[in-house]
Amino acid sequence: MLYRTFPLCGRRALQLFSAYVLPDHQGLGLAFTMNARIVFRELSRHPLAHHYVVAPMMVPIALRGWRDRIAHGRWFYPRMPGSELPSDSLTHAATTAASQHYSTSTFDARHGVLHGLTPPRDRPPADSGDDAVDRHFRDHVDPHRGDAVLMVVDASAAMVLASLGRLATAAPRAWSARRRGPRP
Repeated sequence: MLYRTFPLCGRRALQLFSAYVLPDHQGLGLAFTMNARIVFRELSRHPLAHHYVVAPMMVPIALRGWRDRIAHGRWFYPRMPGSELPSDSLTHAATTAASQHYSTSTFDARHGVLHGLTPPRDRPPADSGDDAVDRHFRDHVDPHRGDAVLMVVDASAAMVLASLGRLATAAPRAWSARRRGPRP
């Protein structure tokens, strides 16, 4: 699991890099659990600092994992159909992160898509099970072009408190699934 921190719009930003999970193990929360440990470690080291979590998402199930486990809406970018609009400051942070840290890609701020971020790849074989996320990927992300969705989360104290119940149940579920092995 690779990550780094950098300043972004007056806050600390934690940039998460991809964690690959074998297809048989996807959807069990393993990647989210690894990422959540990094995020909580960063938040506990700097508890008074305001944070953003920034990560390019190349598969729908990864974006769904974050969307399911945090109180989305104004704390979550990009906006998914049927969700509350992200705050203006979060939208600005996403645009700034795209221009400063993904400058080799073309950024579609309306849909939160980085075009040409990765080498061309095949479309992921499985959908996420979240209609809004799956539709977003289907309509706006072309893996043959190297597209990824830029996720930015406002990891403020208010968001963490609002999401605590969902976050607390993620790790035990993922680790028990890991012990059971891949899905049949």
